[in-house]
Amino acid sequence: MTAPEGRRRRIVPVACQTVRGEPDGIHLAVEEWLPRYEGWVTGPALCGQSAKQGALSADTAITCTGADGSCESYRDSYQRALDGRPTAQQELITSLRDEVARLTAELEASHTARLNEPILRHCLYPRCLREYDVNATLCGRDPDRPTWSGKGWLQVRQLDGDICPDHAHVVGNQVAPGPHLPRWSYGSGDAPSTLRCPCGWDSPPVRWRRYATEAWKNHILAAEGDPTA
Repeated sequence: MTAPEGRRRRIVPVACQTVRGEPDGIHLAVEEWLPRYEGWVTGPALCGQSAKQGALSADTAITCTGADGSCESYRDSYQRALDGRPTAQQELITSLRDEVARLTAELEASHTARLNEPILRHCLYPRCLREYDVNATLCGRDPDRPTWSGKGWLQVRQLDGDICPDHAHVVGNQVAPGPHLPRWSYGSGDAPSTLRCPCGWDSPPVRWRRYATEAWKNHILAAEGDPTA
């Protein structure tokens, strides 16, 4: 006789009795195959109760159930040990660690996405719809869209904005100024300031910079020959 399916230990129903020898319900016990005797031997019930030797039919109803410390409450722990599986607590710890790792990765991905979120700057030139991703440009990354490339764009500090390569010739740069790269003439004290263009155009006296920028845009439309200006 050999152990079925190569298993040498299994959980089986067993009958228990009181110290007086009276029946005390159906419990669970570990049955072990002993090659020396070529037979199965049952130990005490999982709950610690003394059990009669010999397993009952596998479909026998278990009565030691329903409370902590009962045979049924110990079944899972014993079965895991016999199967070489982690305990329920170990599985829970592993599951929680996996969840922490997942949430950490999700948080890092969200943080990275937030850091790499496009920050678009629009062209100063009137009616131009071009824009570029200043975030990607400053970080040396390729933007999400090729049309958001910052290559060839110029920052125009006097106008608090940027101008695209198609219209960069209008302002040029500090080294090679264009025909309409303006400069500020600041008023003393509380006096208003004026934005002056090399072509001779001056903005109205202003106390709000953006007002002068909008006035410059109107000037550029006329200077560049826009018939609707």
